[in-house]
Amino acid sequence: MNTKSQELRTCLWLNYIWQDAFLKWDPEDYMGVQEIRLPIENIWSPDILLYNSVSENFDPSYKVKAVIRHTGSVNFLPPALVTSSCKVSVKHYPFDHQDCPFTFGPWSHHLQQMNVSLQAESADISMFEPSNTWQLLSMKATREEVLFESNPDDPPYVYINFHLKIRRWTKYGMQQFIIPCLITIGMSICVFLLPADAGEKIGLSITCLLTLVVFMQMLAAETPPTSDEAETPAIQVFFLMNMMSVG
Repeated sequence: MNTKSQELRTCLWLNYIWQDAFLKWDPEDYMGVQEIRLPIENIWSPDILLYNSVSENFDPSYKVKAVIRHTGSVNFLPPALVTSSCKVSVKHYPFDHQDCPFTFGPWSHHLQQMNVSLQAESADISMFEPSNTWQLLSMKATREEVLFESNPDDPPYVYINFHLKIRRWTKYGMQQFIIPCLITIGMSICVFLLPADAGEKIGLSITCLLTLVVFMQMLAAETPPTSDEAETPAIQVFFLMNMMSVG
C-alpha cells in the first residue's frame, strides 16, 4: 500500500471457471483421457479485466495453460501482480482503516452476452503473507449489475466487486509520531520552569518548535494531500495545535 500515491500493489491468483460446449469429448474415444491442458490463446476466454487498474500493462496476469475437462468445464487460474487505485482515508492516521476495491468485469460484453457469477462470498485469503504495516481483516465479494447513462437502452453490465479491508498496526504510529510528540510537548511545558532571565528559555522553545516541524514533514511524506472538502487528519490538527502552544 502506497498511501502517498493512493495505489495498492497486490499479488492475486485469479480463478475463472466456465463451460465450453465445443470442448466436450467422450473419454472412451480417446484412451480414457478425461483432462487436457491447452494454452489460453488457443481457446475462447472471457475478457474480464480489473476496471480500477493503474498498471502500465492494464492486464498484468500471466497467461498460464487452462485445464479442460471432458465435460467442457474450463478452469483458468492465472497469477497476477496488479496495481489498483485505492482512495486512502487519513482522518484517523496512524490508526486508520482502509477499504480498497477490486472491480472485475467483462470489458466488451453485457449481461445478455456474458453472465458472471461468484464462486464464494469472499476471497480465499489462506495464502496471505503477513505484513509489518497492515493487518488483513476481510475481502468480501459482491455482484453488481450496472446500467450506463450514456447507453440507457443497452442491457446492464455485470461487475464483481471485492472489498479488501485492512487496518494499520498501531505500534509503529505510536513509536514514530504520538509518543515523541508528547515528549516534545512535555519539554515545552518545562520552559515555564526556567527563570525568566535564562538564555536557554528561548532556545528550548525554538528547539521544540523545530522538532514539531520535523514531525510535520514526516507526516507529509507518509500521507497524501487532502482537498478542501476532505477532512483534515486528526494527527495533523494535533501537531498544529502543539506548534501554536509552543509558539
